[in-house]
Amino acid sequence: MKAQEPVRVMIVEDSQVLRHFLENVIGRDPRLNVVASTSSAEQALQLMEEARPDVISMDIRLPGMNGLEATRHIM
Repeated sequence: MKAQEPVRVMIVEDSQVLRHFLENVIGRDPRLNVVASTSSAEQALQLMEEARPDVISMDIRLPGMNGLEATRHIM
């Protein structure tokens, strides 16, 4: 039986405290792998190709481009 690859997670959160909290919580689960963590939607869009996340935890209220607009670009 082949072990499954961990789910690749990107975190987009402008609050440094909350971003680090999410990194720690997600990082403790062996089924998940934080591949990118950033404070802005613009940076998230730039990291998409390199990080290739399976799942994105996206804050809705972000400075500059908000999370909803970033999600539209990603989709």
